[in-house]
Amino acid sequence: MESSSSFEADPEVLYLNGWRCYWPNSTLFDAKTGRVLVAPPNWNRGTTRRDLSGAVAYWTKASLHGNENAMASLGFLYEAGEGVPMDFQIAQALFREAAMRGSASACCRLGRMYEIGHGLALDYECALTWYQKASDLGSRRAKTAIGRMYANGNGLPKDFSKAYQFYLSATSSPPGEFLADFNISILYTNGQGVPQCLVTALGWLEQGRKFRLLELGTYGAACSPTLGALERDSEMPSNEDCLSLHRHLRGRLNQDQIRQAHSYAEEIYKWRSRNRS
Repeated sequence: MESSSSFEADPEVLYLNGWRCYWPNSTLFDAKTGRVLVAPPNWNRGTTRRDLSGAVAYWTKASLHGNENAMASLGFLYEAGEGVPMDFQIAQALFREAAMRGSASACCRLGRMYEIGHGLALDYECALTWYQKASDLGSRRAKTAIGRMYANGNGLPKDFSKAYQFYLSATSSPPGEFLADFNISILYTNGQGVPQCLVTALGWLEQGRKFRLLELGTYGAACSPTLGALERDSEMPSNEDCLSLHRHLRGRLNQDQIRQAHSYAEEIYKWRSRNRS
């Protein structure tokens, strides 16, 4: 039997303990991506206290043991200046080391820093390179990011059809990808790369809404000021963006069409379930 001291020194245990400090009382989270899947009740109402110093201590120790997920998580904190002084140089170094060890989230974060010139010089080519590496490692967020670059024409020829294909790939298997669902809804709303269809647009938005409810405990909480750096990001639509699109679509559809949209959202869920690997 392992001693308690050896158990406590296990890099994966240290990483998970860091998450418990960062996101207290979370009931389920993905140890590979660090994404919380079920948040504790009322956490977004300010009833949950984070232990940032504890998270930093555990993730630092796990990083010294070579845990790439801890390196990526610690990098997020240095990038945001949360629990530690903001330091892009340290953040970048942690992301690069974690990426070398196979962290998809670290690759994706480097891509984002290059894409928007945040802590690194804006460079779409480098952004695309890192996003592709993250995508190859299975990152849904990276596929969504490549789709966004096609949609915006940033470093790639503007192509809404290709954007749609990348978004669809990002969200094709459980549990889905909220940002991809939201962006697909926008494409169907505007008829960009796909035929305009408000019923389909609302279906994708409703399905994304259900996933976000599960993931964060409240619709549109992506930019809540109570969120930590690991979930708060300018690439996510704001609460008002989500609600505004929701109101816009429902306002242009009759009750039968809204019911059709809800049925379509269920079909999306079943389609994803069939794609479960």
